[in-house]
Amino acid sequence: MSDLGEHRRPLHCFIPPHISDSISRKGDDQSKKWIADLESEAESYRSARCEVIVADDVPGHDVYSADCGSELPGRLMWSEGDPPAADPLVRKAAESTAQTLALFSRYGRDSLDGKGGKVISTVHYKLDCCNAFWNGRQMVFGDGDGRIFKAFSRSRSVAGHEMTHGVIQHSCQLHYRGESGALNESLSDVFGALVVQRGMSEDAADATWVVGEDLFQPAVSGSGIRSLKAPGTAYDDPVLGVDPQPFHMDDFVVTRSDYGGVHINSGIPNHAFYLMAMMIGGRAWEKAGALWYSTMVSLDDPKASFADFAAASWVTVRGMFGQGSMEELYVKRAWKLVGIDL
Repeated sequence: MSDLGEHRRPLHCFIPPHISDSISRKGDDQSKKWIADLESEAESYRSARCEVIVADDVPGHDVYSADCGSELPGRLMWSEGDPPAADPLVRKAAESTAQTLALFSRYGRDSLDGKGGKVISTVHYKLDCCNAFWNGRQMVFGDGDGRIFKAFSRSRSVAGHEMTHGVIQHSCQLHYRGESGALNESLSDVFGALVVQRGMSEDAADATWVVGEDLFQPAVSGSGIRSLKAPGTAYDDPVLGVDPQPFHMDDFVVTRSDYGGVHINSGIPNHAFYLMAMMIGGRAWEKAGALWYSTMVSLDDPKASFADFAAASWVTVRGMFGQGSMEELYVKRAWKLVGIDL
């Protein structure tokens, strides 16, 4: 069987398949319809072979509106340098994207491609679309359905997550299957969380460490989509189901679905980062974030496993902070606590 994660372009959706599957079984007819529509569109992306994305020669950030349709990028609503947009969701997308780019700029990166390329976002995608995704060229945000999900463009962690998929595409190019795919998802969660923490000037100890925490409507029982602090506890809802993420290798989920469980097993490296950031203390986007970013962009194996990334992070921390440093000890301890020995 061919490895779809190697040769075809996955649709990097924020809402994982296990949530969509639960809603398709337990949700109302309207919810089941948008899930079927999104799955149909995902198949069209999965059947297309990956392309090399050429950077736009014009820098900046543009926000478009699909006007509840599916044509991308849609109608231009705002460009970098314009006054704040009147449309609140266009404005939110612009603000979240600016904050994400500012975080990566702190690590020395110029835009998602590292070459100053234009960043494109589209809001108001389809009617009742309850997802956001990076399609290999741009970010796309649905407006939610008003019953389960709010608009995805209002979430900074969603924007940070999806834009990190773009950074990965233009740097380490992690294959989207198995452990390397789960690393892809985990890194996107980590930097999505750090965008929020930096925007709020939060110390690691004060942060929620939840991504997508502002997406649920009040009737939903959950704090968000994933928790780096406590994988497996983000939600427990009659329609969405129960968060299945493990935090330790002993509970690694072996499955053929979702490219080998990329949205489930990402809880393990997510938790390793959380533990390390808490041990280091202070603002996680500073030392811990810089360490993870340097490790990510220096990876030279697109099929890197969790253990490979852990070993690379150990090399990185020794280079950044010195052999025998407390930071080196924290990295080693964090990985050991999730079942990976260095």
